[in-house]
Amino acid sequence: MRLCIDFRKLNAVTVFDAKNIPRQEDLFNQLSHATIFSSCDLCKAYWQVPLHPESRKYTAFQTPLGLMQWVRMPFGLDTAPATFCWLMRLVIGQTPDLLSYFGDTLVFATSWQQHIVALRSLLVLLRRHGLHVNPSKVSIGGSSVEFLGHMVSSGTLVPVQKKMDKMLQLSVPVKKKEVRRLLGLVDY
Repeated sequence: MRLCIDFRKLNAVTVFDAKNIPRQEDLFNQLSHATIFSSCDLCKAYWQVPLHPESRKYTAFQTPLGLMQWVRMPFGLDTAPATFCWLMRLVIGQTPDLLSYFGDTLVFATSWQQHIVALRSLLVLLRRHGLHVNPSKVSIGGSSVEFLGHMVSSGTLVPVQKKMDKMLQLSVPVKKKEVRRLLGLVDY
């Protein structure tokens, strides 16, 4: 279960900073020569980010047990995606052969030796920063990887077929909600 609070009022007065979100095209370009891939998904990624004590009061919500506030970054904050991308940029830094897009992290290389060094670097960095991966979403040493709705392999980038099938089944959006659904689907 994921608790999600309606943060529309808070989001309306929050300054959004998208500069920390990497462009997907830039990420795909980094993968163009790789032949070996490993991937992992961080377990409840946002909840691994502590909120500054001064910010917690802004996330307060009412429950039958009384007023509560988040101590970890909740889903629903407009700034959460950019904040998480910023955090992962700090964690990974300029480490070669690693990249991250929100909670999805990739290790990529052109040789096994290079790949093992990069994979070890990732594991050390995640441990150093207290970040945890979801074991069921770890893939190590494949010749291809699904990333951002695409299958990536040696020099190729192809949209995932089930994503394409979903898009082809959609009717022309008429309502605002339908347009948002389509945009969410094609964004990846």
